[in-house]
Amino acid sequence: ASVYWSFTTLTTVGFGDTAPVSVAERVFTILVMLANVGISAYIVGNMTLLATKQDAKTALHRSHMSTLNKFMVDRRVPQQLQQAALAQVQLVYNMNRYGDEALEYCPTQIRMQILRHLYKATVAGAYLFQGCTEGFVDQLTEQVKVAFFYPGTVVIQAGVSPEALYIILDGEVTILGDDDTEKRTLRPGQMCGEESIVTDIAQPWTVKARNMCRMLMIRKDTFKSVCERCDTDVGQCQFNVQCLVEEYLMGS
Repeated sequence: ASVYWSFTTLTTVGFGDTAPVSVAERVFTILVMLANVGISAYIVGNMTLLATKQDAKTALHRSHMSTLNKFMVDRRVPQQLQQAALAQVQLVYNMNRYGDEALEYCPTQIRMQILRHLYKATVAGAYLFQGCTEGFVDQLTEQVKVAFFYPGTVVIQAGVSPEALYIILDGEVTILGDDDTEKRTLRPGQMCGEESIVTDIAQPWTVKARNMCRMLMIRKDTFKSVCERCDTDVGQCQFNVQCLVEEYLMGS
């Protein structure tokens, strides 16, 4: 009886109108109370873990924002650039759930298959890869990343060598001339940065996001690495870029 009283008190079950009488009933009741405590602890523990992980991510993001803001203030970065930088960091954090970071936990082969399922049609449909072999397109698709750009953000600056080429999934970007006038607009399915990466020249014009943009990004080193294994496809890409440039010149 004393053992039953102890467990009833410790588990906060309390004493009701109906209570076990025999030893067997008391043992069974004690086991049920212990199981109840274990299940309750498991549920509460998991809920706490989820909340803590989310709080940790939020805290890390706020720390990054604070560090970046202090850095720019201390070095007297222009206010417009400060706002653009902070807005871009906040955008990446907000849009993180739409990215492909979760695939990093998948086995390599599964991750590649998922990326091909999601983006192969988009990559294969880009003008740069018209006429290229399926193996070449597959290898590039398996290495793509999703990037987000806030309205007004410079995607590629004129006069520099871009680190990646982009295929627009959502949104629009504007091509700017030397005097920052709008030359043309690129829409979903079109590309930017590919001329410089394929021909190894500096970016001839600035590319700026007109609105919220989601793009597929193929890094320059990834593209070059795949090209080293596919000589014929390199020539096809160069031919496609040449045709596009000639088309621009004829239209201008």
